[in-house]
Amino acid sequence: MGIHRNAALTVRQRQELQRLRREEGWTIARLATHFRVNRSTVFRWIHRDHPDDRSSAPNHHGRIVVTDAYRTAVLTYRDANPHHGTQRIAHELQAQFPTANNATIWRILHAAGRIGSCPKKNG
Repeated sequence: MGIHRNAALTVRQRQELQRLRREEGWTIARLATHFRVNRSTVFRWIHRDHPDDRSSAPNHHGRIVVTDAYRTAVLTYRDANPHHGTQRIAHELQAQFPTANNATIWRILHAAGRIGSCPKKNG
């Protein structure tokens, strides 16, 4: 991965910083003074395994795809237990489907016409 233009240290400097800390036992303050960076920058790079920049892209992309098996399980459970809400259904299906959550279950039930919008509160 390339280095961005505002980086305080180059990849070689980061490697040298890690080496000096690990092998020669330099203090954080001495490293910061030597490389002319803030102490927080030194802390950041001595604790990273690799001297390359990290991507700022998210670790997870997009929504979870709802499989037919998941959809069927939600609808079957709801038919068998019509008074259970989305949280209860999510809890009951968690062992079989670890990604079960009430928002997805609500979307499935709403698309199937098995649940409406929340009733309005009087007041």
